Amino acid sequence: MEGRDVTDAFKRGAHEALRLAELSRACLAIMKSRSPSCGIRTPYCETSQGQGMGVTAALFQVHGIRIFELGSGDPFPTTKFRMLVGEEAFQKREGHPGQASPAQGESAKGGKH
Repeated sequence: MEGRDVTDAFKRGAHEALRLAELSRACLAIMKSRSPSCGIRTPYCETSQGQGMGVTAALFQVHGIRIFELGSGDPFPTTKFRMLVGEEAFQKREGHPGQASPAQGESAKGGKH
């Protein structure tokens, strides 16, 4: 792939992801940091300097889908994510044994989330 322009493939993928997000009525997306598709602060592919937003992340943002970015070492769900969706989403409910309950002592990583 080195030296080959894959912009159109990234755009097609972003539009398909948006179609699926809208179909499921998503209002929040969890994105992978440093990804050319999903990152919020992605290093530019064609240069060693600068950063920009990934194609899918930018398209989601334009369409009103909130973006939450996770790095490879970030715990999930982070405290920041719990605040975004509401802590009650993580409480164990009677009759729903498979749902996760909050981890004790979890803290959000500092940075750009």
